[in-house]
Formats: sequence, C-alpha cells, structure tokens
Amino acid sequence: MKMTKKIISLFVSLAMVCTMTSVSVFATGNGDNEGEQPTTDTQMTENIEDGSGDVDEDINEDINEDTNVADTPMMNQQGTATQSTKLAAPTNVKVLAGYKSVKITWDEVEDADAYNVGWRKSGGTWGRVTITKGTEAEKKGLSSRTGYDFRVMAIKFTEEGRKKSSGWKTEDIKHDGDSYLNAPTSDPTTISKKNTVNRLRISFTMKRTKKANGKTLKKGSRQYAENFGLGKYTVYKGGKRLRVPRVMVRNIKASYVGRGKWNYSPEEAEYFLGTYLKANKVSSNKKYTIWVSTYTQHLYVFKKVNGNWKVDRSWEIAMGKKTTPSPTGNKVIQKKVKKHHGIKWWNCYSSWNALHGFRSSWSSRILGRLASNGCVRNTNDKAQWIYQNCPKGTRVILY
Repeated sequence: MKMTKKIISLFVSLAMVCTMTSVSVFATGNGDNEGEQPTTDTQMTENIEDGSGDVDEDINEDINEDTNVADTPMMNQQGTATQSTKLAAPTNVKVLAGYKSVKITWDEVEDADAYNVGWRKSGGTWGRVTITKGTEAEKKGLSSRTGYDFRVMAIKFTEEGRKKSSGWKTEDIKHDGDSYLNAPTSDPTTISKKNTVNRLRISFTMKRTKKANGKTLKKGSRQYAENFGLGKYTVYKGGKRLRVPRVMVRNIKASYVGRGKWNYSPEEAEYFLGTYLKANKVSSNKKYTIWVSTYTQHLYVFKKVNGNWKVDRSWEIAMGKKTTPSPTGNKVIQKKVKKHHGIKWWNCYSSWNALHGFRSSWSSRILGRLASNGCVRNTNDKAQWIYQNCPKGTRVILY
C-alpha cells in the first residue's frame, strides 16, 4: 500500500498589537510667508488648499481602520491560534497649535515599544506623521483655517521590528512602508479642540477692479487683508503684494474672538512664540518679548527663564478698528514718549503706532474690541509698566 506523506510548514510571526487615540485640531499659519487671516469659529472647519511645500502627503496604506485588533489571531509556539491582547490606548493626548505647526503629546503606555502618530485633514485620508519612541511629535507645514485630525497608536513590535528599531539614532524618524509596522487599529477616540492660535481677519468687497503686479482684484470680489497702513490695505495674491486704498473697498468686516470670550493658556502662548521665532529666524537679547494676539485681543509679556520664553503676565487690549487696523508682523519698540495727544506712556513700534495708555474719557469696556485708529490701547498702569520695563529694541510681535 502506497502512503503519501503530507508536510505542513508553519510560519509563525508575532503581530504587532496597537490601539489608537485621535485628536481634532485647527492649525495656525499657512504655507505662504505672509499667512492668511483666520475665519470666525463657525468658519474654521472650511478646508482650503494647503499652500505649504513641506507637508508630508504620503498616505499610510498599512493602517486598516476597519480591522479590529481583538479579531486578529496570533500563533503560540505549538502553532495554535490564540487571541491577541490590546495595549492600552494612549491617554492625556494634547495638541498645541503654533506658528504653521502643531505639537502632539501623550502619556506613556505600558509595554509599548513605540508610537505611530497619524494625521489627516478633517474627513480626509489618514497619513503618517512619524514613528517615535518618545511621547511627543511635531507636524509642520500646516495651513490656517483648516481642520486637522491627529491620532496616536501604541505599537508592540515584531521581533524583526525590534531589531530594526534598535538602530534608531533619533526619536523622530519616518519608517513608511516597513513591513514590521503592519497592524490593525482600534476605533479612534476623538477629542475636539476648537480654539487655537489664529489671526484677526479683515475682509472687504472691491468697489472697482484693481490691477497690480500682474494680478487682478475684480470689482465685486471678496478680498482678505493682511495689513493696513497709510490708508491702504495689503492683499496677497499668488505671492504678489497688492496695496488697496480704503476708498476702493466697501462692506468691511472683521473676524476675531471678542471681549472676554477666552484666552490662550501659558503653555499655548509659549509654544506659539517659540515656533514663530524659529520659523522667522528672529531672536531677542532683551529681558522681555511681547506678543499682541490680534485674534483674542490680548497682550502677552514673556520673560526668559533658563533659556526659554515663559509667560510673565497678560491682559486685554484694544487694537485698531476694521477701517483702521493696527500694523501687524514682527516689530520692535522704536521710541518712547511719556505723553502725546493727551495720552500717556507711548511705546511706539511702527512710526506713531504704539502700545499706549487710556484717555480719561475712554471706557474700559472697549478692551477686547477693535476700537483705535491703529494703536494698541492698554490701561494706564499696564502701558506704564511697558514704558518702564521694556526698553527700545524690545521685540513686539503682532499676530
């Protein structure tokens, strides 16, 4: 009797086990050098074209959102299928929005070898930010007024993956396409974050057509201004700068938070300042640096502590009206005048545009609102503090 032998070869691989946490956030800044003005909170979910050139558009095809980790069997040493055990989901996930970037942080997960941080435009397809052994990651090159989702996945490596990861020299290396990272994900947990660093947005309708620098602003079109000075709004189109006289526009509107709505936490303000200074390659050798938030109508004073800028104090201010917006950008205090036009404590940062005090006839109710002719109004005690503690050359960022 002829017998046939059947030989069965079992190839056992240790699957990675992972879980997910997702975070939704609106990033600040765009790919253009000058940036675009933010919308109101109700408009912030609109998607715009990402103008940055350094956004990682590679899509993580390895992540399968429809597969549940608990449904994926593993093999034990005897070749018997066993049920895998999920790692705990990353907790205390936070997203800080900075200048054209965000930082994602989370708590360490027990038994995790590393973390896969994913991102997408809200409602889009998931891509990969980075694989890291640490508990934070940063995504750069994001657009303003665009909603983004971020998620963190804890990873348990295969034996092959563990060997490869031992050669990592930094904690922020991309490993797209490596087979040892293949793993299903759990259902993501979503955390919403609506209030992020943003800018005052001035918009208007053109009364008539204007042509300049090879660009055309058509009559009746809606435009968004970056700045204002000498009676003209500054508009950027395709990287070109156009100056539009105020007499050529109508139906002017301003979008910002408004009086007493909310304020940035010290952690948010500090991260924004750090990313802004780094991106614009500027520094300060003075004791203090000032940030005037055009969106929240708040002024923040930072002090250098162990090499890092930390929030020292902050308060509400009143910037220029929508018809006479305050000049914005990276400035320094150029001159100081104790009294001018009956107003005390002038700290001029752009010609006669200044951080100054109050007239006796002004009500404190204007704070947190657009009210001036281009200056930044402070209560007299706050303006005096700047006058006495922030010398000429102190950096003033209006954003």
